[in-house]
Amino acid sequence: MRVSFFHVPVAVVASFASACSPAWPSSLEGSGPLPESTPEAVLAHAELSSEPRAPLDAVPRVLRLHIQVKDALAFDLTRFHLFEGDLSDAQLASADDAALSDTLRRREVAVVTWRSEEGVVVAPTLMLQQATRYVLSYGKFRVAVVDVTAEESSQTLSFRWPPEGRSPSGLLGIWCGEEPLPALQMPAFLQPSGATGLFRSGVAPGEFSTQCVHFEAANTLPNDGMTSLPPVSLHDGAGEELAFLEPRALRAQVLETSLQAPLSCDSGQLPFGPGCARVEDDRILLETPNVELLWSVQGAAGTGIDRVFSASGGARSIWPLPTEASLLLTVTTVDALGGVASTSQFVRTKSPMAHLVIDEVLANPVGPEPRQEWVELVNDGLVAASLVGMALVDVDGETLLPDVVVPPGARVLIVNEGYDPSGKWDPAPVPETIFARVPKLGKDGLSNEGEPLELLTSTGEVVSTFPAKKAKAGRSVYRTDPKSLEDFATSAFGGSSPGAPNLGNSPSTQP
Repeated sequence: MRVSFFHVPVAVVASFASACSPAWPSSLEGSGPLPESTPEAVLAHAELSSEPRAPLDAVPRVLRLHIQVKDALAFDLTRFHLFEGDLSDAQLASADDAALSDTLRRREVAVVTWRSEEGVVVAPTLMLQQATRYVLSYGKFRVAVVDVTAEESSQTLSFRWPPEGRSPSGLLGIWCGEEPLPALQMPAFLQPSGATGLFRSGVAPGEFSTQCVHFEAANTLPNDGMTSLPPVSLHDGAGEELAFLEPRALRAQVLETSLQAPLSCDSGQLPFGPGCARVEDDRILLETPNVELLWSVQGAAGTGIDRVFSASGGARSIWPLPTEASLLLTVTTVDALGGVASTSQFVRTKSPMAHLVIDEVLANPVGPEPRQEWVELVNDGLVAASLVGMALVDVDGETLLPDVVVPPGARVLIVNEGYDPSGKWDPAPVPETIFARVPKLGKDGLSNEGEPLELLTSTGEVVSTFPAKKAKAGRSVYRTDPKSLEDFATSAFGGSSPGAPNLGNSPSTQP
């Protein structure tokens, strides 16, 4: 039996049956290429198929490619390359060079190849780009062209745990998606190592998040450097495809002592797993320990509370929650070495409240400073908020805010009295923007080098903070995730969004 292998970009979906790769037949040991045939000549007539089954001009983002040939041992697996985009003849001629050009190196997709009973399997170790062409080569020979479809038949679960470089020996991997999954228990083989185990619902045994699945190894993986890739997709008991799995190589590591250690909670906080929580109306403000953890917070059936996130210190916001409700929450954490801890916690949420948050800051505008500087607040609470008595504090002092009412979900722009909203220099605020004009924003304006900001109530309580983050002219600093209290980024030039949801790194419309 002649086997040929194929290098494909970022993952070929493999069925459960083909995920198992028996040992190579002993009758072929030591055999080489047929005298009258070169590997290239064999590849030119080989049969190529993808897993899952799909036309090569409409393959999914996650896949594996199989090439059927008589003698897989005739091929040097390291000479298979997968490249994003078309290759010219000149580029193809250099694809087998010992040192690829920088251009080709940037376009090459990492793959794992191995021999199976039918031939050679090529498995990308990344997800491919939608609506993109890829070229598979063997040395200087163009084996095939593969086009990735623009639409997916199922959702793709992203690899969430453990962190890069950590692979516990028992709980090997956790994948999560955006859409709920049915209860799952699927036997699986990891390839090419052949390790066995089960995919189950949740982030760990006994935890039932509908967003996630985890793989439990039936035995310890051989710590011999051999790669173990998950199957391309998950299936139910009837063989129906449920979701693709982001490809990620799993390797064994000796399980050490659990890294989890609980925090000591302050007055007004309650223990919440290894962290500490302050319960408000529609959210819980969670302080997490300074260690890498994957968190799952689950409510009782019918509550719709199903949160999964990672944190390594700092604060998180768990929301939305029902207000004025008694809730029993199950808190599960998984550390980087596979240690799992689970606790139950009763909480009582408060009546609806206002929540003012510093959401975006333009400290270095293209327009004149400090006149065109601004700080944006958003009220992501359930009732209106008044700024009367509140203060914005920087390193040089505080700015008292005027009596402005901010409805639920609305944004207010704190600006100097001379601020020009025309958009002459920087993006203009949206028409519905609420303005809170002050005589002076900061002692001498906001620092272009970045400075920490705090929003205080009339009683001195800190309700929101913003980091000291430097930004170039025309770029704002913005909060990236309302559920995280400490994730910030810098916008593209001209990408600030005064009075509107954050645009992030939108394409620039200015020079």
